[in-house]
Amino acid sequence: MMTRRPPKHAIAAKRGSSTARWLIAVAFAGLVAFATPSAAMAAGRVMHPEIGDLPEGATVTGARQLQLSLSAALALATRRSAVLPAADAGVAVYRGKLKEAQSAMYPSIDASAFVTVIPSKRPGTTGENWLADWDWSELRPLATGQVSLTQVLTTFGKLDALEHMATLGVEIAKAMRQVAVAELRYGVTRAWWALVLATDLDSLASRGRAQLDKERARLEELRDDGDEAYDPGDITRLLGIEAEFEEKVRAARRGHALAQDALRYALDLDDRWKITAEATSLEVIDLPLLPMAAYETLAVSNHPRELARRQGVLVRLDQLRYERRKLLPDLVVTGRFAATYAPGVEETRDTLASNPSNPTQSGAGVALRWRLDIFRQFTRIDQAADTWRQDRHKARLEQQKTRAAVRNMWREINDMAVVLRLQGRAMRAVRGQMTQAV
Repeated sequence: MMTRRPPKHAIAAKRGSSTARWLIAVAFAGLVAFATPSAAMAAGRVMHPEIGDLPEGATVTGARQLQLSLSAALALATRRSAVLPAADAGVAVYRGKLKEAQSAMYPSIDASAFVTVIPSKRPGTTGENWLADWDWSELRPLATGQVSLTQVLTTFGKLDALEHMATLGVEIAKAMRQVAVAELRYGVTRAWWALVLATDLDSLASRGRAQLDKERARLEELRDDGDEAYDPGDITRLLGIEAEFEEKVRAARRGHALAQDALRYALDLDDRWKITAEATSLEVIDLPLLPMAAYETLAVSNHPRELARRQGVLVRLDQLRYERRKLLPDLVVTGRFAATYAPGVEETRDTLASNPSNPTQSGAGVALRWRLDIFRQFTRIDQAADTWRQDRHKARLEQQKTRAAVRNMWREINDMAVVLRLQGRAMRAVRGQMTQAV
C-alpha cells in the first residue's frame, strides 16, 4: 500500500511549530524559576556579598554599616570567627592520634630488596678464595628480596594504655573547644555591651557639653556686664569641670573604638565596617545570686578547663603505666617470604629447618618481640612518675585558684548589683535635670 508523504513546506511548518513550543516551554520554565523564591528568601533571610547569610537581628544599614542585636552578634561570631575552626582542628588532631593508636593492632608489612653484580663462581669450588674460586671476567647479577608480615596478638597492656591516652586527648581537645566557645561568646557579649554603653555615653556627653557651654556663656555674660553676682572663681571651677569632663569623654571614645575593634575581629570584618548595637536603653538587672559555695562547686565540677586538667592528670597516669609495661614483650605472629636470584652461583635447596640462615626460604610462626633497654627504661618510668605527680599538684593548685577567682567574682557581682541600682537612679535624675536645663 502506497503512503503519501506530506509536502516539504508542511514538514518545515511542523518543525517550526515544535521549535516554537520548545522555546515557549524553556522561557516559561525560566520565568517560574525566576519567580520562585530561593530557600534563603523563603526563610526570610538576607544574603550579603561580604558577610553572607545575615541572621535575625542583623541589618546592613548603609555602606559597610552593620547593626546587630546581641543574638545576631553571637551567631555571626560563631560562624565567621577563626577561633572555632582552630579548636575543631585541634580536636581532629587528637582524633588522628587515637586512630594511630588503634592502628597498631593492624598487621604491618615490611619489604626490602637488594640488586648488585658479582663475579661468577667457578664450578667445583667453595668460594673461599676470592681470586681463584671466582671468575672476575664474567659479572652476573645478584638480586635478593623479602616480604614479611607481622600481626600483633597482645602487647600486655601497652596498646591499651596508648589508646586510652589518645581517647583522653580527644576529650581534652573537646573541653578546650568549649573553652574557646565560652571565651568567644564572653568577648563578643562584653564588646557588644561596651558598644551599647559607649553609645549611651555619647548621647549623655553631647547633652553635658551643651550644658557646660550654656553655663560658660552665662558666666561670661555676667563678667562682661560687670554684674555683682559674678565670681571669678566660678570660671576657674568651670575650667576644672570641663577638663575632667573632656577626660571622661575621651575615655568613652576609646572604649567605643575598642568595642568596635573587638566586634570586627570576632566577626572577621575589616576596619572599614562600622558596627552599631541594636539596643533601646540600658536597664538595671535584678540578678539573684546563689550561695558562694554553689558557684565554687559548679566551677570546679563543670568548667571545661578543670575537666581538661583532670583528664590531663589521667593522661600522665596512663603514660606511667605505658612506660612500666614496656618492660614486657609483645606476642606476635610473623611470616616471611624471601627469594634470591643469582645465576652466577650454584643454587642450594636447603630448607629453613636444615639451614635457618638461608635467606632464600620462607616461613611463619609465633614470636616474642622484646626490646630490653632496662636501665634507660627505668629512668623513663621515674620521669613519667615525676611528671604525673607534678601535674597532679598543679591541678590542685589551679583548682584553688579557680575557687579564689569565683569567690572574688561573687563578691564583685554582689557589690556591683547594689552600685548599679544606685547609679541607675542617679543617671535618670541627671538626665532629667539636663533635659529641663537644655
